[in-house]
Amino acid sequence: MVSVFKREFLGAFRKLHGYITVSVTALLSALVFWFYNLSYAYETTNAVFSAMTIVAALIIPVTAVNIFPNRKKADTDSVYDMMPLSGADVVFGKYFAALAVTLIPTLIMMLYPVIGNVFGSIDMLQSYSVAFGYVFFEAALLAVCMLVSMSSRSHLRAYIFSYVVVAAWFLAGMLKVFIPEAPVASLIAFLVVCAAVAPILWLLTKKTVFSVAVSAVAVAVTVVCYVILPLSFGGLFETFIEKLSLFRQFDIFVYGIFNIESILLSLLVTVVFLFLTFRRYERRTVCKKREGLRITGITSVMLSICIVAAALSVNFAAAAAPDTLMLLDVTSAHKQSVGVEAKKFLAKTDKDVTIYVLESTESVDFDMYLKRVSACSDRISIEYVYNSHTPEFYTDKGIDAAAVTPDSLVLQCGDRWEYLSYTDLFLYHVESESIGTMDMSASEYSYYYQMFSSSQDYIQYLYALLYETSLKFQGDKQICTYVEYVTADIIPQMYYMTGHGVKDITSSSTPYSVLGLKIADISGGAVPADAASLLINMPTEDITSAEKDALLTYLERGGQITLITDTAALDFPNLCAVLAAYGMSADKDHVSVKIELEDDSKESADENDDAQAKAESEGTSGTGETTEFSPVLDYDNDILYYLEGNKLSITVDKANTIKRDPTVQDKLVHYPLLLTPAEEGSTQAVIACAAENTDNGAHIAWFTAGESFNNTKNQGYAPVVYAMSWVTLEFTSQVGNMPTADYQQPTTPIESGTTIFIVLLVVIPIAFVVFGVIAYYRRKKTK
Repeated sequence: MVSVFKREFLGAFRKLHGYITVSVTALLSALVFWFYNLSYAYETTNAVFSAMTIVAALIIPVTAVNIFPNRKKADTDSVYDMMPLSGADVVFGKYFAALAVTLIPTLIMMLYPVIGNVFGSIDMLQSYSVAFGYVFFEAALLAVCMLVSMSSRSHLRAYIFSYVVVAAWFLAGMLKVFIPEAPVASLIAFLVVCAAVAPILWLLTKKTVFSVAVSAVAVAVTVVCYVILPLSFGGLFETFIEKLSLFRQFDIFVYGIFNIESILLSLLVTVVFLFLTFRRYERRTVCKKREGLRITGITSVMLSICIVAAALSVNFAAAAAPDTLMLLDVTSAHKQSVGVEAKKFLAKTDKDVTIYVLESTESVDFDMYLKRVSACSDRISIEYVYNSHTPEFYTDKGIDAAAVTPDSLVLQCGDRWEYLSYTDLFLYHVESESIGTMDMSASEYSYYYQMFSSSQDYIQYLYALLYETSLKFQGDKQICTYVEYVTADIIPQMYYMTGHGVKDITSSSTPYSVLGLKIADISGGAVPADAASLLINMPTEDITSAEKDALLTYLERGGQITLITDTAALDFPNLCAVLAAYGMSADKDHVSVKIELEDDSKESADENDDAQAKAESEGTSGTGETTEFSPVLDYDNDILYYLEGNKLSITVDKANTIKRDPTVQDKLVHYPLLLTPAEEGSTQAVIACAAENTDNGAHIAWFTAGESFNNTKNQGYAPVVYAMSWVTLEFTSQVGNMPTADYQQPTTPIESGTTIFIVLLVVIPIAFVVFGVIAYYRRKKTK
């Protein structure tokens, strides 16, 4: 075999195909490396090897076709027929010689990470991982083309058949788009494949009965499996051809995942096709005694079947194994891995959660990450949803399919679900002297980019966003937070109390479905368990004693009440008892004041901070005349988003002066919410106040002059705004800080000093092929 290897390897460079294989591959890989790594500073050379799979599919058949002589001119290798060599010596010697020629440019490509590391930071482990997978990919592709070459009588046919086989293998991974996911579609596809086994076996063995029998058995087994497990056939054929596609399996390496399954597939394809090539070579050679291995007759056929069956079995076993064992994340930041904190959190999930992937782009790295999330708990499952297949999914949830970002998620537990946009899984991390250090969401990044790009003054900021920003993946924290939300027993809600003649705010034009208000009937003596806030708007009747106790119990567990009343409510003993329990009462005096809720009211509120402190220290009684001023409210709540552009101008009439007694309870703090203007010689009157129990976090906010609040031009807005401005409604997540992963490093353009490397990478392969052409024609001329 060694002698065959030497002769074939040197012979490749006595012809043009050896020079073409090495020089063209090296030249194209150099150009790809220059474009991705030297020009755009990619952190790995994965893109180089990904692009070179197409080049290999074009170049390797050229190498393989020249392994065996043209059978139209010579039916055997006359040189080797005269030597004491076995068929295995000839076949394996030729194969390894062709593989050595093919690997020469691959070895050159393995220098690219070292070159790239001179000018920046290259992820060496990831780069050499994909290079390792590329070697096995080339070996398998060469073995396949070698069998095609052996089976063809002319080089032209060999070229055509090789490219047809390679193209079919390449397109096999894309058939998923065209084959329906219905079980019967997979059954039909498998039956077609089983029927195609017969002519293939006949071409290899020339035994008609044997070929038909094997095909018939395969058809029968497929039908029986379908009858027993029909649902398992849904999408099975697509998965089958994807698993057997060398190109699809190699793509997984490109995403920073070391694909053990791809290595096994390449090895088994290489072994099977080399054995079949050896079998074909033995049948083609003249019948004479040879030394060494020689297998003929039915033994050879059965051995071929066993090897193919073993190859398929190993690959099926690898496909059935958990992806977490067969696919290893080799990225420096472990982008496809789930962090330790996230694993511990997800492992505690005690309810079934389904993560729906909407309009999946079949991104291998993201799918790998989701599979690892699912592997953290047996209560988490992954499903893929496409609007073209299941439009009712979008309709039922009210999701606009046209507005969905591909690869976005819907996490659902029972009837509760939440939409998680794919863009929300990422953060833009900026470290710049012009901007500073900050993290921003995708929407914030887009906003800043548009703002900066519209002005010449911000060119330095725009540069920072483009070249000093790295993309970070925060999938762990986001998914854990959403899993916690959909599985939570209680989600904070805002209720408004009915009964007792309260003002019906649902009849207004306010979009309460957006505001999230729910109805609470506490006549049964209890406030809903998920009530984070309770709005009581202008009752005309007193609450019952049981309802009073229910409100006090609700406050004891940390509840929040917003009460809007008029003067009549001061005659309701049970309602006043709830207020008195939190140190608040009121006089029946009338205070009138004009309140302006403008866009700049937050700034005006800051100016009133000193006045509030003064009012708290000087007392709570007094009256004021109608004066324009801004109320003291918390404007950080998202509800103001819905009020954007709506300016409220409210004239408060018949308000009551609130008196406060902080000695009623320990750890009781009062906050004035609305104050009358300070008059010379008088103190400010508090006409709206809040009390907080700092021990359990309970709040009760009391707004007087409710009739004025409910009769503004924006009827219904004011009570809800006041309520939501004070209370906390957001779901408080207990998910701790989880580290983000570096998804993409900042890029730095190439410097002019590296031009010499670009020249060398391009000129050397060109010079090599020119030398080969000259040597070839000089040798031909001397003959």
